[in-house]
Amino acid sequence: RWNTNGTIHTEVAASFSPPAADINLAFTNLNLGTLDPYLESRLNLLILGSKLGLTGQVRLRTPKDQLPEVTFHGDARLDDLHTADGALGEDLLKWDSVRVSGIDANLNPPTVAIRQIAVNNAYARVVIETNHEINLLAALKPANPEVATATNLPVVATASPGTNAPPALPDISIGSIVISNAAIQFTDRSITPNVNLGIKQEGGTIDGL
Repeated sequence: RWNTNGTIHTEVAASFSPPAADINLAFTNLNLGTLDPYLESRLNLLILGSKLGLTGQVRLRTPKDQLPEVTFHGDARLDDLHTADGALGEDLLKWDSVRVSGIDANLNPPTVAIRQIAVNNAYARVVIETNHEINLLAALKPANPEVATATNLPVVATASPGTNAPPALPDISIGSIVISNAAIQFTDRSITPNVNLGIKQEGGTIDGL
């Protein structure tokens, strides 16, 4: 049980010789606000509400003289998310539901394929403060505070010749992203008079990402 209303259910069938496992997972109504104390060192935000759910199967096989085969197939959702700026307590990002359907992930080689992501009734509040700090970037608590300003955005590091390059990220493909009834509120307090801009009832589809 996770807090009051959340549950984690697993079913495992495994063998030791050869090593193999089939793990069925079912997460229901997990409130991520429980993790706030663990995220405090990395994120400057508060999770005021959330319901995480997941159903799927992890499959492990170990073919002789080959890398282990680890796959995941399932669906996930995050409903009733509500986050706030940890410094000012203002709304940051929230939505009614995000459904991730048809997830197929593989460890060797690392790939992730998703059939559809459906986002419903999402809201984001973007603020540039008087010191040019952007609230969304400030919420990530970067090691160098200067990277969270509107005039000095993060720089992507690259490996120099002769150094060990970081491991490659997995190939990720998404069949479609469907956005329904989204809204964005933009405020710029770094100029006078301040700028306020709202976009409402935004919707659309991104295919073949």
